[in-house]
Amino acid sequence: MSALTLTQAKSYLRVGHSNDDVLIQLIVDGVEEWTERTFGLGLSETTQTDYLDGGMRALWPQRYPVISITSVYDAVTENTSDADDYNLRNSLQIIQDGEGRWEDGRGRWRVIYTGGYGTTQAVPAGLKLELLGLVARAYENRVGAQSESAAGWSTNFASLLDSDTMIRLRAYNPRPLV
Repeated sequence: MSALTLTQAKSYLRVGHSNDDVLIQLIVDGVEEWTERTFGLGLSETTQTDYLDGGMRALWPQRYPVISITSVYDAVTENTSDADDYNLRNSLQIIQDGEGRWEDGRGRWRVIYTGGYGTTQAVPAGLKLELLGLVARAYENRVGAQSESAAGWSTNFASLLDSDTMIRLRAYNPRPLV
């Protein structure tokens, strides 16, 4: 499921014809795919299994927002806990009940959970606006004649990582970017 519709993108771009519909949809799909990959934002709901490192007070899943936890498996002790043993803090990170830390170990914790936004309506309006801003940047520079950073133009989304749009997108996922 897409967070943005073709109609929303065309309205934002002020395109009243259908000549560029295929191109605009391709740009929307590319922006959403890049945003999901870069920020771990699930623009559609899915069940996912992550192998996460311990040693901290919180486990950082790869897909946000976290909706529910199915199970947590400790590869060292070979124990599986169900979701009742853990809770979500602000629907953003998986934490242990109490003040404890997750035992250390690289990829030690297998967490099965559901993450992402459930429906197009569930995607926050602010997130949709940021996605539309990226769509507009790509559409306006589709011939690749110019390049942009936070101060100029580009279709290279990676060059925008320090831009105002990227800073606002980071707010939707508390996980540190690697």
